Amino acid sequence: MRNQEKNQKSQKLVMILSILLIAAILFIAVTQIIQAKQKIYKQGMQAGYEFAITQIIQQLLTCNPVPLYMGNVTVNAIAVECTQNITGT
Repeated sequence: MRNQEKNQKSQKLVMILSILLIAAILFIAVTQIIQAKQKIYKQGMQAGYEFAITQIIQQLLTCNPVPLYMGNVTVNAIAVECTQNITGT
């Protein structure tokens, strides 16, 4: 009977350790997935900022006013170089 009790305890211990191992693997996997998604999101934001700035600069180089919007606020921007060419300074 003692061997059978030891086997049952060993089986329970193995089962508990297996469950803990699976939980640890799942936790690590989920953490890695979340970090990867955050990295991709940040890269997308950075690419969006760079694209927007590039577009604004290209429009400013035409020496035409460029309307910039933020909520209810609108500002017309123009490159300083363009104003210097007009005033001759």
